[in-house]
Amino acid sequence: MSIWFPEDDDHKIESLKKEHLKNFECEVPELNYYFQNNALDNENELISKNYVFIRKNDNFPCALFTISNAEIKSSIETDMVMSENCKYKSYPAVRIGRLAVHKEVSRQGIGSKLLLFIKIWFSLSNKTGCRYILVDSRKEAVVFYKKNGFEEYLGNETASKYPVLIFDLMPFRYKIESFTK
Repeated sequence: MSIWFPEDDDHKIESLKKEHLKNFECEVPELNYYFQNNALDNENELISKNYVFIRKNDNFPCALFTISNAEIKSSIETDMVMSENCKYKSYPAVRIGRLAVHKEVSRQGIGSKLLLFIKIWFSLSNKTGCRYILVDSRKEAVVFYKKNGFEEYLGNETASKYPVLIFDLMPFRYKIESFTK
């Protein structure tokens, strides 16, 4: 069974393998440690799934990311956008637990391009039923996620240490569908 991943002329997304880690180093030591020491173990334990964003012409690992299932609690903001027949105590989400861009291509738009791919992927190939993308962010990365359409999630009790941001896939999906008609 093949899994659809978004691609463009320059990049592709693949499942993370040990050989991708040999040439990968980002600017955040904690992320390097996680991917080198914990990512594949977490995947083997069915905790998360890890992917690599590869430059096609030379198989350079531009970025690594981890996703897992999550949920967000219902709030006034989420209930306002849900139809009456779809209001619940919580809503399904996919969590970007970690996202790291290789230090050699940092600040070149790779992270934003990767987030766009993830949004398209979960809008068009929504295998588990998720309405939101959720990200646990380092404080230094909040501005980056906000530039990419994420909003701070007000229902987060741990926001002081790791702000949680969310992205509603439904309006994005409508935009994509309007381009394909």
